[in-house]
Amino acid sequence: MLSIASLYYQLKKYDESKQWCGKIQQADPQNAEALYRVAVIDFDDSLKKTGLQGENVQFLSAEEREHTIADIDEGLKALDKAIQIRPDYFDAMEYQNLLWREKAKFEKDEKARNELIRQADVVAQKALMLRLGLRKKRPRSRRNWARSRFEPFSLKTEWGPLRPLFFALPNDPVVLLKWIRDQKRFP
Repeated sequence: MLSIASLYYQLKKYDESKQWCGKIQQADPQNAEALYRVAVIDFDDSLKKTGLQGENVQFLSAEEREHTIADIDEGLKALDKAIQIRPDYFDAMEYQNLLWREKAKFEKDEKARNELIRQADVVAQKALMLRLGLRKKRPRSRRNWARSRFEPFSLKTEWGPLRPLFFALPNDPVVLLKWIRDQKRFP
């Protein structure tokens, strides 16, 4: 069902995509991805209306303004719930950062606007730290280990036509050595 919501999103049919995300939430309340997609739709809609730097906010009617703020709040609530489900969901945190910045575009009070931007910065830092931390903790598979052994080489320049062959090699080093020995190119 998530793929159907994604297809509607790609076709820019945001209401249908949100409906499918709602159906996913009804079927599986612990699905953080559906909540994330709702927030992405809300952000895209808000950004389209407000402009990149908020230059269009002053031209919005009162009804459009309320609708956009409601979308931003809906996105923030969805992301809060997604982060409660998956505390290490850094993509959701990055969109939370963007939605806080969208909300700041509507704030007329300078102090309140700065507070929203500060909150966005805190979330962005947390997302970055999570992203870097998860990258370090991720175990390397045998294939990645084998590739890392050859990193001093530039596969594109020094290996030339053998590059596609390298990625098709067996994962097990013993099988790899037997495979190399059996090749007619190598004595």
